[in-house]
Amino acid sequence: MAWSGNNDSINQFTPRNYMYGSFVFLLDEITQDTCFSLLGDITNYVMQDRNPAEECTLDFIINSPGGDVSTMTTILGLINIAKLNGICVRSYVLGTAGSAASLIAVHADDRFMSKLSYHFIHFGTHVSVTQKASEIEKVYLQTKQYAKSMDALYLEASNGKLTPAVLSELQKDERGYLNAEECVKYGLCD
Repeated sequence: MAWSGNNDSINQFTPRNYMYGSFVFLLDEITQDTCFSLLGDITNYVMQDRNPAEECTLDFIINSPGGDVSTMTTILGLINIAKLNGICVRSYVLGTAGSAASLIAVHADDRFMSKLSYHFIHFGTHVSVTQKASEIEKVYLQTKQYAKSMDALYLEASNGKLTPAVLSELQKDERGYLNAEECVKYGLCD
């Protein structure tokens, strides 16, 4: 739901993933259903014609367990379009940025989180079911490629502070949670 200019536009029926002015709230699982209207609102915002001299921002307020990779990659694509259009993208992790939400948070220009917040590092989980033995290897290779793609997103966002070996070690931790201090150390927040 896009902000209509008054606070009456936000009520108990508002989805928990929504846009309010230039603020994007990711407060629920990130899925096609929970982000249906949000994706259109972000698209409209980043594609608007703007005065180049005017400072413009897109602020992500995050407390989400993560979610669907397809929806996440759509949001990352919109973040890239925003940056190309001169929009400064900022992320604020106010609780947990899990998995897909973490990848969104780390790709902002300016990345903030409170001392009590956490990132849950994505393990590259990919669910694919096959009933044919001939497809098992294909599913394995797709899952492996998927995991490499997710790892590459973290490594890119860390600006060299996170190595593939360290990322692999972090992913071996069953919990995989990084606090704010660790996120600064590994270049995942500012």
